[in-house]
Amino acid sequence: MPQLIQRSFTSGEIAPALQSRADLTKYATGLHLCENFFVRAQGGVYSRPGLRFVGELDDSSKVGRLIPFSFNTEQTYMLVFEHLKVRVIKDGGFVLAGGGPAIFELATPYTEAQLPRLGFTQNADVMTIVHPDHDPANLNRLADDNWTLTTIDYSTTVDAPVFSSGAISKVITGITQANPAVVTAVAHGYVTGNLIDIAGVVGMTEVNGRSFIITVLTPDTFELNGEDSTAHTAYVSDGTADRQNGATTIGDGFGDFDKTYTYVVTAVDAAGTESLASAETSLTVKSLSQTGGVRLTWDTVPEAEYYRVYKDPSVGTSI
Repeated sequence: MPQLIQRSFTSGEIAPALQSRADLTKYATGLHLCENFFVRAQGGVYSRPGLRFVGELDDSSKVGRLIPFSFNTEQTYMLVFEHLKVRVIKDGGFVLAGGGPAIFELATPYTEAQLPRLGFTQNADVMTIVHPDHDPANLNRLADDNWTLTTIDYSTTVDAPVFSSGAISKVITGITQANPAVVTAVAHGYVTGNLIDIAGVVGMTEVNGRSFIITVLTPDTFELNGEDSTAHTAYVSDGTADRQNGATTIGDGFGDFDKTYTYVVTAVDAAGTESLASAETSLTVKSLSQTGGVRLTWDTVPEAEYYRVYKDPSVGTSI
């Protein structure tokens, strides 16, 4: 079929008697039908604004709001938001539920008074709707008569860390000369990732006064991560393993004034998603110094790539 390029429509609709008069100048700039368009003086045409009456609101005593929903040039809808509901118009009529006779309706939390303040944006089959009085929600089109409105869940998928809930002291009954060293402490109650202090060991004194992150093997044994004890003195007897509280002091040389230090910690996964904050842990000590500080211990979060520690500045600002 031959293509015709018409660059001007300034003659508007021409009379039926002139529709075969190709010899006239106005024929080249005229139209057979120009419906719902305005002709510009410059020659182009643009769509006439406005809508066609399709039907009344379900409750005509109230005010509604029309919001367009366009997936592509062929799948277009007009959403009729009313008091606590939305109905759908397509192809010049209301969409029926299951083929009719009832009109499809979807319940919403938006009252008549709230409709003017609805904000929205659309991507493909999903329209995101916001309002100051409601949580953001996604309106999903599954079919002409199948729409869903779901609240958007912005909560993180990363578990919040948990500060060690209390000191657990267990008697050590053995430490292997191995890489890594394996400690026996009956019914120790620890979990992988705990920070353990070891003291009082007779024989393998190389581990005394040190702290280790552990990996639990059994209810009675755990590894000292990274500790190669093959060259240590053989274990003889005694010793204690202590899991510390969430916040404890370390070192010496503290200042002269009592201060309360408060901390929370979050976990961040490989994608950069940060967890909610842990519960607060606090301690009141003499002011910190270059040699006297605070040790924080929390249980390992499996999906964590790293952690962030937040500290109240100890002047009551709760930052």
